[in-house]
Amino acid sequence: MFFHKDLELYRNDNFRSFSYLAGIWRIIEFDLVFIAGMINSGNLTISIESDILHMTATSNFKNIFNKTYEINFNHSLLLCYDFVCDITLNLVDTFKEFHFDVLNCNFYYDKKNKSDEGFVECTISSNLTIENLNKFKNNFFTTLSRELQFVINKNIFFLDIEKKDLVKADIDSLYEYITASARLKNVSFLKVLKASSILHKDKELLEQLRNKINKT
Repeated sequence: MFFHKDLELYRNDNFRSFSYLAGIWRIIEFDLVFIAGMINSGNLTISIESDILHMTATSNFKNIFNKTYEINFNHSLLLCYDFVCDITLNLVDTFKEFHFDVLNCNFYYDKKNKSDEGFVECTISSNLTIENLNKFKNNFFTTLSRELQFVINKNIFFLDIEKKDLVKADIDSLYEYITASARLKNVSFLKVLKASSILHKDKELLEQLRNKINKT
């Protein structure tokens, strides 16, 4: 079986990584704009736990921002008390055009320990500015949405994302990736899907899934 039996799992925001990222973005956006206006180069780190978020920024080896936030929205991922998402943003000013390069973004966990909720580690290089904030947001969401959806499949749906349920989890994560891109660009799911570099066989499955969801 390639899809979740309960199609509501694809529509319920509580089980979608896009919704989780939207909540995180609402918390950090104001200060992210502040930091982008202060520095052109440096490092920004965001560490997300189940109840708090910590963001720091450094430039020229000096700490210029340090703040802890309470996470004030509801989402199934916030029930994973041992799960952590660590994001490192290397701010660079050597590019004239918008630059966003994913150096690493993966979900890590102990495969021998079923109860290990794991962590997502993501490292990005970008020339983030106030002017290109929306482009940055689009790339930020689509980069993280796939890995976080794998986290949901493992820790919330209790699927075997390594073996038995690998295809189901992979299709779900690709679905969320395409959905996130479509919502951010305000275009149709199928338009983003057709333009994507996803394998043809996966595109066919995603189109089938979208049609199933639309019919219910």
